[in-house]
Amino acid sequence: MKKMEELQKEYRKMWRRLGFSKPPCELLTKADNRGGRHVEYKDGKYYWTATEYGSWLDFQETSRKDEVLEWIALYITEWQAFGAVQGSGKRGRERDIWQLAYQIELLQKINPEWAARHREKMQAAFPEVAIVPFAAKDFKP
Repeated sequence: MKKMEELQKEYRKMWRRLGFSKPPCELLTKADNRGGRHVEYKDGKYYWTATEYGSWLDFQETSRKDEVLEWIALYITEWQAFGAVQGSGKRGRERDIWQLAYQIELLQKINPEWAARHREKMQAAFPEVAIVPFAAKDFKP
């Protein structure tokens, strides 16, 4: 139980770094069976999963707390960026590029190392991300 309490504490810190006094949603620690992600800790490992109607949609495991925190940070920044660019007027791939750029900007506030790693991975798939360094500031939530 102590491991999950530590994880919850780090989760709240992430949201504070993004400018929230408290998380807009709690970190789920058991399946909601609606596709929501949750984290569990069993037998020395963290499990980051998503389930829907009893079926796994995604599953990752690690013994490292920093790794599961990175996955959580990617998830929350992806959704924050998604919400921020929806009303931007951008469409299709252009909207996706701006969303990725904004996600990286948000990740930078949580952990610059994670942001750099994610940016590198995304630039391999979407070279245009390089030309939108921090221009996503126009889409603050």
